[in-house]
Amino acid sequence: MIFARKKQNDKHLESEELYKKRIIEKDAMIDSLQNELNEKEELINVMKKEIETLKHDNRELKAKNIKTDKQLQTANDSFKELFSLFGLENIHLKSSIIDIQSNLASATSRAKESLEVSSNVENDFSTAFSNITSIVNLLNKLLEKSNNVATIISNLSVNAKEIEKSVQMIDSVVMQIKILSLNASVEAVSAGEAGKGFAVVANEVKNLANQTSSVSTQIQKIVSGIQEEIKNTNTEFKEIDNSISVIHKHTNLFDKEIHSLNDTTKHFLGELDDLGDDVFVSLAKIDHVLWKTNSYLSVYENKPVFKFVDHHNCRLGKWYFEGNGQKYFSSTPSYKKLNQPHANVHNGTLKVFENLEKETLNFKEINQAFQAIEESSTNIFSILDDISKEAKKA
Repeated sequence: MIFARKKQNDKHLESEELYKKRIIEKDAMIDSLQNELNEKEELINVMKKEIETLKHDNRELKAKNIKTDKQLQTANDSFKELFSLFGLENIHLKSSIIDIQSNLASATSRAKESLEVSSNVENDFSTAFSNITSIVNLLNKLLEKSNNVATIISNLSVNAKEIEKSVQMIDSVVMQIKILSLNASVEAVSAGEAGKGFAVVANEVKNLANQTSSVSTQIQKIVSGIQEEIKNTNTEFKEIDNSISVIHKHTNLFDKEIHSLNDTTKHFLGELDDLGDDVFVSLAKIDHVLWKTNSYLSVYENKPVFKFVDHHNCRLGKWYFEGNGQKYFSSTPSYKKLNQPHANVHNGTLKVFENLEKETLNFKEINQAFQAIEESSTNIFSILDDISKEAKKA
């Protein structure tokens, strides 16, 4: 009984010890759980704070998103307006280019007509120049003949003086004959009847001397008249000679002025011709720019705004193959180089138009096509400038 009670007490003690141990273990577990709970609560608090922060950030992000959406909408509206403005600009640019193109075409046509008229003026100048040269040559010959006539007149004057001297000698001889005849008459009278025949001869000699004296007087008058006429003629010829010299001087000055005017006219016509070439090349460039503008405008309209033609049948093509380009520039070395890049531009536009037929535009292909167009366009402008320079040197 005592043993049984002791055994029971021992069991009770063991149970109590076990209970205490379990209590301790439970307390430790509870403490551990409490610690974990505290940690979880702290973590929950941290998460709550993070959640609040995230909520705040989310609200700010939503606000930013709303603001961004508004900005995007505004930007989109602005882009649409800008795109529409660019489209309007291209439309008016096209209209302006067409107007300028028309004016330039008319101006170039009139310029070439003016050049043709100016060419006729140049021919007239050449004819006038030839006529002036002929007049100068004739005046030179006339001046030479005038000098020859003056020499002849001078010689006549000298001869007249010689005749005058001869007449004076005749007068002297006649005087001596008269004296001789008088002496013979005196001697005949002194001889009487024997000197009658001698007196007759003396009288005849006297008559002959008188006739000779009369002829000498007439010759003297004629010679005096000739000398007077020669003097007057010489005076007139001097005046004519002076007039011819003045005319010759003025004609030479006029000849020099005609030469100078002819040279100036040729230079002016050359400058006008070069200007016409520049205008023609500028017109060709404008034709090309108008083609590119229409190509870009087609993308804006999402449809072709003009009828596509190959590079033989556009304005630049007609200018090149059959128009003024062929007429005035085909002989330049660079002219043949223009054909291929021009064809490339049209091929690029054709690719753009083919893309416009698709349901969805492939802007990558469109950009590639326009890059090819712009590269060829730059080459075209360079070749056109070379053609213009070569035409001026020709």
